[in-house]
Amino acid sequence: LWSAIASAFLDSPSASMASVMITTLGGQVTPQGNLVPMPLPVRQWLTQQESGIVFTRALLSNIQAASGHSSLSSNVLCAILRTSPKSALLVWQDFQRLLQGVDAKNRKANDICINLLEAFLSGRRNFPIHDTDKQIEEYQMSELAFLALEASINDGGPKRTCRCLSCYALMLPVDWNFLALDQPRLMEVTDQMMRLCNHSNDNIRRDACKALGEFSSAYLTTERLLASRDEPIPSQIANQICLVMIKVLRHDQNAAVRSMVRNN
Repeated sequence: LWSAIASAFLDSPSASMASVMITTLGGQVTPQGNLVPMPLPVRQWLTQQESGIVFTRALLSNIQAASGHSSLSSNVLCAILRTSPKSALLVWQDFQRLLQGVDAKNRKANDICINLLEAFLSGRRNFPIHDTDKQIEEYQMSELAFLALEASINDGGPKRTCRCLSCYALMLPVDWNFLALDQPRLMEVTDQMMRLCNHSNDNIRRDACKALGEFSSAYLTTERLLASRDEPIPSQIANQICLVMIKVLRHDQNAAVRSMVRNN
């Protein structure tokens, strides 16, 4: 049934067919707070070379061609990546080409890429990829994510900035460990998040505080801080973050922003 709908969608995309596919891909949160996984038959279909991989590549082609149906294709692909991040690995070169090739000044195309990246990072966090293709190392995922975010966070309005910050909040320890290999770059990224904690937009300040909290949990571990004599950068960053968070708690008038600091 899902195969028939997918084929019909590629022949003549429509919002109704996209809605059906998105609903059946999982990713919804139940009233009990549980995340609905992708049904096993759909997951198996998506990983087959002659069916799902062809379908995923077709979605990427529609998006890259910026056709009239690119938004529908991107919505479906986001739903796939949200519960099956491995689908991106099966078409990694195409996925990588799309995220690297977008022009940051093309607002629509850039927003689509950030949405896809956020869906992939969310899926990777909630549904870990245990059998990563040996040809696609973790650092390649990290590098792709950071490159896309660094190119986008300064080029757009508050909504895009918030999406980029949400992506930073979804990074895993392996991502930050990779970025830390280039310490000036790590400092630049964290400095930017700290600056955004003072932004005039409430939502940006809230998401920046959340991203810094997630970064602190993922990278500024007790072991790393205790070893700061040999590696002073983590302690330096931690001290700066503490100063920023104290300022937010004392002076920010927005309760949602302050709650991000208290929760972290």
